[in-house]
Amino acid sequence: MRSSIDAAAIDALCDELTQALRAAGYVVGQVVVAPRDRQTFLQTGQLHFTVFEGKVGAISLSNTSRVADDELRKIATGALCPNGVGDQCTLTSARLERAQLLLQDLPGVHLNQTTLSPQGVGVGQTSVGINVESNRPLVGGYVGLDSYGNPATGVGEFNAGVTLTNLFHEGDVIQAAGLVTNRRERAGSLAVSVPVNHQGLRAQAGYSHTMYSVPEVNSSGNADTVNVGLSYPLVRELDRNWTLSGDGLDTRSRQEVNGMQAFATREIGAGRVTIAGNAGDRPIYLDQSYWSGSLAWMAGAVAQDLQGAQDVTGQLGGFNKFNLNGLGKLKLNSSDWYLLANLQLQYATSNLDSSQKLAIGGQNGVRAYRPDEGSFDSGAVVSFDLRRSIPMPNGDQLSVGPLVDYASGVVNKREYSNWQTMDGYSDPTLGNHRKIAGWGIAADYVSPHGYSANVAWSRRFGDSPDSVNHPGSAQNRFLGSVSMKF
Repeated sequence: MRSSIDAAAIDALCDELTQALRAAGYVVGQVVVAPRDRQTFLQTGQLHFTVFEGKVGAISLSNTSRVADDELRKIATGALCPNGVGDQCTLTSARLERAQLLLQDLPGVHLNQTTLSPQGVGVGQTSVGINVESNRPLVGGYVGLDSYGNPATGVGEFNAGVTLTNLFHEGDVIQAAGLVTNRRERAGSLAVSVPVNHQGLRAQAGYSHTMYSVPEVNSSGNADTVNVGLSYPLVRELDRNWTLSGDGLDTRSRQEVNGMQAFATREIGAGRVTIAGNAGDRPIYLDQSYWSGSLAWMAGAVAQDLQGAQDVTGQLGGFNKFNLNGLGKLKLNSSDWYLLANLQLQYATSNLDSSQKLAIGGQNGVRAYRPDEGSFDSGAVVSFDLRRSIPMPNGDQLSVGPLVDYASGVVNKREYSNWQTMDGYSDPTLGNHRKIAGWGIAADYVSPHGYSANVAWSRRFGDSPDSVNHPGSAQNRFLGSVSMKF
């Protein structure tokens, strides 16, 4: 035995074991046979290996971003060494990957190459060097035009927003956005997101206000919504991500006719729990097939003083709804062709307020139909886009291809007398279960310089029913948008 294993064979065996150790996730792990153990082997035939798992002896930071050094160091230390730096902290690929991605998730932060060095630390230890720079200015924003609006309140929409990133040097984001339509509907929102701890937990809070008017019927209204929430990355890896979030909202809406309040204020209070996942960052970086999805449960209540009248709609009181959303991108034969699939599925246990229903027309529904085509308490909307990506000489990307949309579901969980008129449909014989579908062609243009454009034409399938309230409008529908980030 001793004569068949020489020094070269021992070195080769150590290399093989070291590779196996690193493949198991020990990034800088190493297996060696010390000189004393080599001598013992020659004398007794017993071979002793020493395993260095690879400890984190120090974490250094080079930072030119707007996030404070202390915040970045705490995030890196918490992910790499939950029990502190030193011999109690083993460097593993899972911990290193999570630390890198949590740092990368901070708004305005770009993580450069992480270095591992034995300099300045003890035997069996490594120094982890983190290099961070800014990838977003303090002030940024966007402007855009689109034709996605509701015809009653304005098809043409002008929207703009401003974002303050790391104003307080903590990974914080403050966003203000506004929208104006060609019929003078106005909406605005303010949102704030801040880290709560150094393990990826974030808090969000927002406020939005919407005002609209319909001159044809001398009607106007407004709504105010406040929401707060928390989110936490349960799994943060290059090849998969899972995030758990919870949020609550309170909406109060009012309506006036001829300048007088038509109904008492309507209030919706609800809480929601969401689990969301995706295929990770690697498929995006490498332009591979990709998926993302979420499952959410919302429980809430709708309140309104009917001044002694009966709630014939069944919308007041408690409600529960469940939403399953999925998006997939499938690369076809490693070519420039790919297939996009989008699923929106909703199930409600009772009749819902209009703001909680699943819209079936417009940009996010069956695109051949107007945004005011209707909505479901329970149902599904599915879209497929087959695209070919065409690179432009200047580095921009154009993608063109056909599309198919389909929606099926029930307008009300429970039908009630004269619901068609109460829900705003012009056909008093409309069935509660509806199916609509359309096809068309779409094109997207995206530039790395921050501007983008989208245009789509679609029409309903021959056996899909015509628009309920606007016959003929589903024959030729054009949607478009342009936007620019700065």
